[in-house]
Amino acid sequence: TLFRSPTIIANLQNETYNPVYNLIYTWTVSPSFGFFVFQNRLKLADEAVFINEILQINLMVANSTRRGSAFLEIPYNTPPMEGTVVIDPAEGYVLDTYFSITTKDWIEEDVPIYYQFFYTTPEGKMSPLSSSQQSPYLTTRLAGTSPNTTVILSVIATDNYGAQGIANTSVLVIVPQTSVAGSVQRITEMLSSLPSKDPYEDLKMQTQIFQYLLDIETNVLTF
Repeated sequence: TLFRSPTIIANLQNETYNPVYNLIYTWTVSPSFGFFVFQNRLKLADEAVFINEILQINLMVANSTRRGSAFLEIPYNTPPMEGTVVIDPAEGYVLDTYFSITTKDWIEEDVPIYYQFFYTTPEGKMSPLSSSQQSPYLTTRLAGTSPNTTVILSVIATDNYGAQGIANTSVLVIVPQTSVAGSVQRITEMLSSLPSKDPYEDLKMQTQIFQYLLDIETNVLTF
């Protein structure tokens, strides 16, 4: 199964490449996309997108008096497709509500599938909510910015050969208006709940608490 761009090498039967043969190599690829050729070598373009199940490579070799042909069919790996993400509840409070996230409906033959969950930060970056895992479920709290934030949640599904698909959803995270003292008390409570039995969970919560602090600085302390 193909999931990285390969190099195809063509040799005469029982012989290696020899420039004195003065051979002309004519390559074609189906489905058609970019590739690079150097003498008897063909390199598929890294950005090639496969839409079928079989990659067929055809080669015509000729000199001044003779010609011959050969072909190669390579099954290639289709990434996980048509997955969905469901979150419950559809809205909740910043770093308080526990959200249950489920991903399902992925079409993929090369199992097992590994899932990694992400949320998009206010800066537009995808920040991990989990490590890569076989479980399609995750329970987590979420950060947000005042007064309310629509947080984009994503899951990247990776098959057994490394091909990846992505699915997205969104959730409303409500940030209650509170005093600086109330915010500090809330942060103190969250920090006191650390460490948990899961170091990754601790790291995730520390990151989200940091974002909460930035929101307080922006929306409270600057006034």
